[in-house]
Amino acid sequence: MNATTEIPQTFVQFLAREGLLDETGVRQLQSLEREKKSTALAIAQRTGLLPEAILTQALASYSGWPMMEREVLISLATCVHETMQQLNLHSQWCHAQGFAIWETDTSLMCCTRDLLSRVAQEVLRVKQQELDKQLSYVVCRPVDLDALYASLDAEQGKFMVTTGDLAHLRELAEEGPIVELVNSLISQAVTKRASDIHVEPGDAGFVARVAASAAAKEAAG
Repeated sequence: MNATTEIPQTFVQFLAREGLLDETGVRQLQSLEREKKSTALAIAQRTGLLPEAILTQALASYSGWPMMEREVLISLATCVHETMQQLNLHSQWCHAQGFAIWETDTSLMCCTRDLLSRVAQEVLRVKQQELDKQLSYVVCRPVDLDALYASLDAEQGKFMVTTGDLAHLRELAEEGPIVELVNSLISQAVTKRASDIHVEPGDAGFVARVAASAAAKEAAG
């Protein structure tokens, strides 16, 4: 089903038609849906009215969107990260809205754990127009979408730690006495037009010598 396909019945009605909810369950879910102002699927999952696996399969059948396996979704983490950066979408907002997106050669793909809110639908419509690509949907289990974002957070955290460590090491190196010593040796070698710097370690320290090769002396002369 593409982004413009109309779904003729509510998800609650679909669950009842498929025999997944009895009349009592339908009334309970509809009442909670109005009270909590949340989706029927999210409420059914939180209340334990139906197992997650059954709800996800029901969403796929109801919407006509194919299911995506966990391994395939996780393998797309880099594509998801790059696409969200390109479209200026914050990962926390996308996660809270219950979807992840990535770009292919022909489509903007959206993997969702639930029917999207009107806000999310409008945002994706705008982003679809920016890329001038077809918007296509797939369905995943909520736990799999959480695993995807955990992977994204871990990679981002690793990058931040690495960057911080490098900056810290660079700062320490610039302030260290060893750098001053090396800079002094190089400065002396340049002043004397030396071609070599020799460092000979000893028991209590070291001896540094600068020397000029014959070729260097001829060039200098």
